[in-house]
Amino acid sequence: ASEKDSPNRLKCILHPDCMNLKLEEGSGPTSIKPSNAYGHLASKGARVSLCGVISRDEITQRPMLWVTKARIERSSWRPAVIRYFLDLISGNSAETGSYQFEVEEIGAALDMGHSE
Repeated sequence: ASEKDSPNRLKCILHPDCMNLKLEEGSGPTSIKPSNAYGHLASKGARVSLCGVISRDEITQRPMLWVTKARIERSSWRPAVIRYFLDLISGNSAETGSYQFEVEEIGAALDMGHSE
């Protein structure tokens, strides 16, 4: 959708230099940046909380959010997205890479208790 089609939407920018999430110690060489992990998981059907700094686009004067922190509250129902999420968690896919999510975040995203 173009900006003309969705004037009430807030443009959110997940830039690697703005995300203040730190990679966990012990992350391997296949660890990906938080902006990549959350950017791929923020698809149709997902619920993602975003925090950041609001500024204005110099050209359109529309507000935009430079994301500094993200959290998945519910994963998308799409099988490809769930598989990507599970691949990130397990770190078993060289193509996907790995990312260290908090246990509680994983449980909430997959609608299961983190003790399961």
